[in-house]
Amino acid sequence: MGPLLGWALRFIDELSPDVLVADAHWRAARTRNYRQPNNAGGFGLRLRALMDDHIASGRPLPGYRGGPNIQYLARVLQCDRTCIDIVTATATATAAIVGIGTDSYIDTPIMGRLAGAPWVDGIATHHTATPSLARVARHLQAACYIVIAFLSGMRDSEVKHLRRGCLDIKRDEDKTPYRWTVTNLAFKGEDDDAGVEATWVVGEPVARAIDVLERLQLAETEFLFARLRHGSDAKKGSAEALTTKATSRQIRNLVTYANQLCNAHDRSGHIPAHFALTPTGFKTSVFRRTLACA
Repeated sequence: MGPLLGWALRFIDELSPDVLVADAHWRAARTRNYRQPNNAGGFGLRLRALMDDHIASGRPLPGYRGGPNIQYLARVLQCDRTCIDIVTATATATAAIVGIGTDSYIDTPIMGRLAGAPWVDGIATHHTATPSLARVARHLQAACYIVIAFLSGMRDSEVKHLRRGCLDIKRDEDKTPYRWTVTNLAFKGEDDDAGVEATWVVGEPVARAIDVLERLQLAETEFLFARLRHGSDAKKGSAEALTTKATSRQIRNLVTYANQLCNAHDRSGHIPAHFALTPTGFKTSVFRRTLACA
């Protein structure tokens, strides 16, 4: 449990800023209204400047399935579908000079470090890439679950009912936090199947996890463990919390990814693979049982 909790805290405290910045960039790109080239304020100049920058630096163009990622370039250039042909022709000519990258990365700097180096080269736009926003955001959501479930004593059903605004922070006269409480629904031993309102006193790591979840979800999303909106399994419109099975899968994926990062950066801290890859699958009840034994 130690390495698992350590990696969960590392994701929240050290790596989450990169994921949250990339997520904000991703959302902005999908809500921006692009204009036609003749009204785009120098579209041709922006296109030429972007291609010249790649040529000058020798940097490959962002790729998708072996070719230039035209949709990504169009978003960077802030133009609509009417300019696709122009972008395609220019990008194809530039690709012959600088080549094409394996993935397309969100244009945000990577600040998090592992063993003194960036933890990833970049956060990719397409959900199938290993360091894609869709995947690392779900790793971050799993990390938040681990910290909350392990350090609060909440059961899975209680964690899944956490809502935006559930955290309260008490501060002293110097504005220094001294107590963190979470208002939520309790289920076990209660007469009402719908749950009874209860308050948990938690530590600051749980508060940090809740803060990350509130920033990771859309502002209108009530449940903090609702399905994220990136990737092919987003199921747009679904605001219900993830199932226990889905969370178990997320945790298994986090274990695999954390161990890949250990290998890539030649560092210790591997999570024992059998912890999450048992024949019967990972069970979230292990967190409460571990806390009770402690």
